[in-house]
Amino acid sequence: MNAHEMVQNPASSGIDANGATTGVATGIAGFIGGLAAEALGHRAVRHPYLAALGAGALPDPAWALRDFARHYAGYSAHFPRFLTALISRLEVPAHRAALLQNLAEESGHYGPDERAALEAVGVDPAWVDGVPHRELFARFARAVGAPAPGEAPVADEVHAWRDQLLLLLQAGPAAEAVGALGLGTEQIVRVMYGPLCAAVARHPGLSAADAAFFPLHTAVDDHHQESLRQIAVDLAGDPAARPALRRGMLKALQLRAAFWDWLHARAVDPARADLPRSAPPPRPPALEALLQRAAARRPLGDAAPAAALVARPLEAEAPMYRNQNPRLGIDFSVDRLAFPGLEALDPRVLRVAPGAVNELHRHAHETLFIALEGEGEVRLGDDRAPLRAGEVAFVPRWIWHQTRNTSAERPLVILAITDFGLTSALLGDYDRRTRQAEGGADAGGAPEGVG
Repeated sequence: MNAHEMVQNPASSGIDANGATTGVATGIAGFIGGLAAEALGHRAVRHPYLAALGAGALPDPAWALRDFARHYAGYSAHFPRFLTALISRLEVPAHRAALLQNLAEESGHYGPDERAALEAVGVDPAWVDGVPHRELFARFARAVGAPAPGEAPVADEVHAWRDQLLLLLQAGPAAEAVGALGLGTEQIVRVMYGPLCAAVARHPGLSAADAAFFPLHTAVDDHHQESLRQIAVDLAGDPAARPALRRGMLKALQLRAAFWDWLHARAVDPARADLPRSAPPPRPPALEALLQRAAARRPLGDAAPAAALVARPLEAEAPMYRNQNPRLGIDFSVDRLAFPGLEALDPRVLRVAPGAVNELHRHAHETLFIALEGEGEVRLGDDRAPLRAGEVAFVPRWIWHQTRNTSAERPLVILAITDFGLTSALLGDYDRRTRQAEGGADAGGAPEGVG
């Protein structure tokens, strides 16, 4: 299987890239079961950060747990808002009622079944009864020495995660929202929190009451998960909703994985985690001047007569350079079209003598070759294409290229329009370093065999 097929076909789930069932998973229950399996195998659930945190394998495990508490608080405190957003998207009263029960539990209200489940995992209901989950996490955060929700600025990375998730719940299709908060969030809690529970248990001096947030979620979230799973099953009865369920799930998982990536980078180098972000480097003076002139919204060539803004490329005689080297078959010249006010673009007229070539070279600017007269061949990388009068060739940045005149009698004349002015304002004088010098010396870094 090639890389493209590996991306397009999550074979372990029995679901194809469009969210349709394959022969491995058939029927609605099989479809949802396949999605659940795909979610539990996702990097967001099996992330190396979680594994290292759970195993105490980070440079400073206590610091890493505090850092987790500090930043995860900004997401966890918003969960009731996520749940409310999803409830508002559901049309079936029974679906809304089920999630309203979940919302009540987020506020610390549990029924007899939930109390029994809490006791089974060692959580005294008295520790959590009537205590919103936000406050339970704040209790944990303070116990490990981290600020509680609202006691410290929220990092941009946390804002990005929770804002994008909320937008997904509010603006996408309802099935996508169910996939995000159900299959891509509640479905994974029990497995994902396993390493976190291990890290919490290893932390010295942390009481069971202070750590109750985690075993509570591994116990009570089974009920939340089942409610959302049943809603997903009901929605999946419409085949058109199935791709949206999977998309929403994957979006939520990718957002969480990006957050774990960020925390992992901090945890492996705690000394640098909170260093101030460096200021962006100043723009090159030439680029800054160009941007300021563009922002001023004033024409640069308005003082010139209209006739000065029209050129006849075949008659152009403003030489830039000429290069001849019989040994390499090089014989060409370049003239510039000097329009008043010209700044970002750089039009040039390239003339290649009969049977000759210009040098093989590359550069940072993009170029359009407009063949005006004659016929030839343009080499782009390792490929070649004919170029005749009236045709246009595009030369991407940094690609090795060369133009050959295939006629033995007529010159090949090309109007080459580049963004050299803009690119040189950004990078400086790079052009001299990327082409053959006059006299035919090979360009530095040219592919093997040039010349």
